[in-house]
Amino acid sequence: MPEDDLSVELELLDMKAAHSEVMSWQESVELPNQTPPHLNRQKAVSHVLSLCKLLKIPEVAHRFTLIHDELLDHRIADRLHPLALALIYQFNLVKDIKSTFSRGKLPPKLVEEASEMRSRLMSMVSYNLEEDPVAMVKISKLKSGTGYLDLASDLGALALIIQEYEEILSKDHRKYQPDCASEAQKMQQRILTLLNDNRIHEQNQINLYYRLWSILYFYYNEICSAGNWIFRRTEWAQRFQTLATRIRKDNVNKRKDKDEEEDEFEIEEPAEEPKAE
Repeated sequence: MPEDDLSVELELLDMKAAHSEVMSWQESVELPNQTPPHLNRQKAVSHVLSLCKLLKIPEVAHRFTLIHDELLDHRIADRLHPLALALIYQFNLVKDIKSTFSRGKLPPKLVEEASEMRSRLMSMVSYNLEEDPVAMVKISKLKSGTGYLDLASDLGALALIIQEYEEILSKDHRKYQPDCASEAQKMQQRILTLLNDNRIHEQNQINLYYRLWSILYFYYNEICSAGNWIFRRTEWAQRFQTLATRIRKDNVNKRKDKDEEEDEFEIEEPAEEPKAE
């Protein structure tokens, strides 16, 4: 394996291990009743990792040990690094889930069965209702649909057409089945349920991403508040500025050279819940 590929693989293992560690305690963290400001989270992670290196300097580490446990949760310093890695891992996880959802991924066997059912029912209603102009208008609207939501919608629409023209269709003893409308509706519901489950899973993972971000923001500022106090009469104090202050300064410096960089860790909200028409 090339050295660069090995390095990337080791980084992914580190992030996965950090994510597992953070998952074991993140639910127990009590956050203040406030939402972190909208910041560039890519830059934020960079500052967090820099702070972690700073906390390992012997002089800095010693000063922090002098703070009483009632004033500072000393676990925060140890949790910052894995938390930053966990946030990156969670972002990549959400990105993969969103990509899967955008493709409407469903079990291939289900898609095959549903497509075969739509084709079979379409053939039946088209053949038996070809002399009914109103019915043919309804049927013609189904032939242009693509994608899994369209597949579910077509099955639902076909079920309604079959129910409406049951008297005519039931005379086709070769293709018509008494339960074909109800079976089409069941298949429609199966597709919508799976797509909706994907959407709910996506939303849960996005919520977890924002929770990890909130914890990271809170922990960083807790450490910086303590550091700013214990180093208040030294040059080290400037190294313990809040995350918002740090990133604002980054943005000011960046604008002097070129436009502000985009935040690669930005996540969009999921699509709306799939519904039958």
